[in-house]
Amino acid sequence: MADNWRVLDFTNFHGDLRFSSAKQVLETCDSETGEVTRHALGDVNIVFLGIYVRLEPATMYHFAKHDVVVLFCDWRGLPVSSMYPWIDAHGRVAARQRAQASLSVPRSKNAWMRLIKAKVKGQANNLKDIDPAASKKLNELARTVKSGDTTNVEGVAARVYWQALFGDPTFRRTPGEQSEWRNSLLDYGYTLLRGNSMRAVLSAGLTPALGMYHRNRSNLFALADDLIEPFRPAVDRVIVKLDEDSVLENKTVRKQLMMATQQPFDAKGLSVAAVMTDLAQQYGRYVEGEVEYLTVPVWQP
Repeated sequence: MADNWRVLDFTNFHGDLRFSSAKQVLETCDSETGEVTRHALGDVNIVFLGIYVRLEPATMYHFAKHDVVVLFCDWRGLPVSSMYPWIDAHGRVAARQRAQASLSVPRSKNAWMRLIKAKVKGQANNLKDIDPAASKKLNELARTVKSGDTTNVEGVAARVYWQALFGDPTFRRTPGEQSEWRNSLLDYGYTLLRGNSMRAVLSAGLTPALGMYHRNRSNLFALADDLIEPFRPAVDRVIVKLDEDSVLENKTVRKQLMMATQQPFDAKGLSVAAVMTDLAQQYGRYVEGEVEYLTVPVWQP
């Protein structure tokens, strides 16, 4: 399987998609500029379709015939449904998903360990200029994470992290607690981040319901909830800089949270969303045995 899967993103595209039988390519026509582009479907694995795309059923047939997975997205660009091909499949997605389903428990636990280590290190980086002592403590904890995080270092680190981050010993991270402004903003920011994680998982041809740690039977995106962990500190960093009167009803606040996924993730300059996509692709190679270990990036504000 190729290291890089080609993805066509039409979530913000206004215009027509059609398959040219004569040229055996996908043609797109921008309704605003009239510009026509062509793509060989044999090189494409995933297509994201937004709400302003127009196409005929015949085009969907050609997507299926060329083994292209189609993801239908809402106005935010987040997947809400999908189409997987049944005919003439080349096995690219199927092979990866079979490998994912048969991933051994030790390799799954090792990957989860590396995700948690990276998360805690990212949290420590957030505290360098806020509480150096707590930052040092988190880095020490990160070194003790075991396979599968059986000693719950993630939870121990969280207790240190949240109180130090906001300088408030009474703060508790409680999802769904809308009366506490920081919890409310964290919930919203993480929801946006999860949407990007969902896109990353699907564009890597992975089965989103097959997670490493998250295994709730009603969670269709357990893997997205696994891979999101090292990226949470990026959202935390944005929120800690907001004023106490910040509320979601404020458009400026919402925009800042939305931009959290587009900020540079580390010194390389790639955005949070881009690094998340790279990690999902790497996990795909990991489950197929192409790489021995999952190398997880660490947030560097």
